[in-house]
Amino acid sequence: MMGSCKLSLNGEHAWRIFGDPGTNSLTARTHMAKRNPEKTRKNILDAAVKEFAGAGLGGARIDRIAEESGCNKRMIYHYFGSKDGLYQEVLTALYTEMRQHELAIELDEANPVDALVELADRTFDFFVQRPEFIRILNDANLTQSQPSAETGPRGDLTADLIRQIAQLLDKGQKAGTVRAGLDATQLYVSIAGLGYFYLSNGYTLGALFQRDLLAAPEIEVRRDHVRAAVQAIVREPQ
Repeated sequence: MMGSCKLSLNGEHAWRIFGDPGTNSLTARTHMAKRNPEKTRKNILDAAVKEFAGAGLGGARIDRIAEESGCNKRMIYHYFGSKDGLYQEVLTALYTEMRQHELAIELDEANPVDALVELADRTFDFFVQRPEFIRILNDANLTQSQPSAETGPRGDLTADLIRQIAQLLDKGQKAGTVRAGLDATQLYVSIAGLGYFYLSNGYTLGALFQRDLLAAPEIEVRRDHVRAAVQAIVREPQ
């Protein structure tokens, strides 16, 4: 019998397929997919993240995703309908993972400025841990692709995040610690942009400035800058 497992170390993924030679048959893989559809779906999504991050929507091949995931192409089309459908679900899964990471801690409403800085730190941290997300986002904007409207992060998770930011701004403004007139959505776009632009352009910026901007020490310098920038944006001038 064949099994499959995903090993994860610091955001880097490896997939290992093991078993006897006969288990690569269409019948065996279909049987396993029916027995554990959630695991099969996850294996396909993990393999698709790797493929889309490396080749983009246009260059990605379902054959390679099938081989990487240990599933057959028929099962991929069964779960996701098409390559475009799979791409949308990958975007949805990554955005959802990001939102869950950002909302994994309870933001301290007693200290709105510190809470917003902490949110910025977690957003930046996710981009650092998930470089595949940045590459897929770059490609998605080129191809004008969007997460799935039915299950995407434009729903509850994103609404919850913006609601929490708005509440923090309101509390801080009433306490006199946060400047008035800040828009929660625009603030979050700025928070995300501080990390996304830097990391997505790290190679070209590094060549221009003759610095390895993606080296670990430089990443920490940037993290400190992000924290200071968000604090400067939201804090009421004294």
